[in-house]
Amino acid sequence: MSWQKSIVLDAMEIVLQSWDGLITSRYKIGIAKQLHSGTIALTNQRILWFERRGLSSKFSFDIDLLSLQEITIGGNINTWISITDRDNKYIFHLARMGKDEAELFRDIIYKQKQFWVKENMIGGDTMPDATVVCMKIHECSDHPGKCPSCEYNRHRKTSQYKKA
Repeated sequence: MSWQKSIVLDAMEIVLQSWDGLITSRYKIGIAKQLHSGTIALTNQRILWFERRGLSSKFSFDIDLLSLQEITIGGNINTWISITDRDNKYIFHLARMGKDEAELFRDIIYKQKQFWVKENMIGGDTMPDATVVCMKIHECSDHPGKCPSCEYNRHRKTSQYKKA
């Protein structure tokens, strides 16, 4: 579990579960796809992907549970799981996971998303986009419309809006 050495968690963030598997990446739609092995980890705030490189793992990307749109399951012989957020679609092939296990995987993530959304309710409204929240905190006038330092740290800023 070398991915645990490369994980950086936000304040009050904990790892709930992890699964080994593969992710499909496409260089151009319909032309070439490549599988990369790694580990997907679910925290109480986001989904993390760690790509395996030899004996070590490197953090590749995360999906904020607040931006999670859909999880679909497919495949008759080799089960695949598609996770879609506001910007991207990721296709995973998780180890030793059939259709029943994939449905359980989906249910675990959806339940955690519901809990995380509930935790981030502000006066009855869901929390605004993380970039907007971050810009409100920093009142960033140097970068109108987008603050690179805020965008990079967008997940760390959302915890300031949690209910006490």
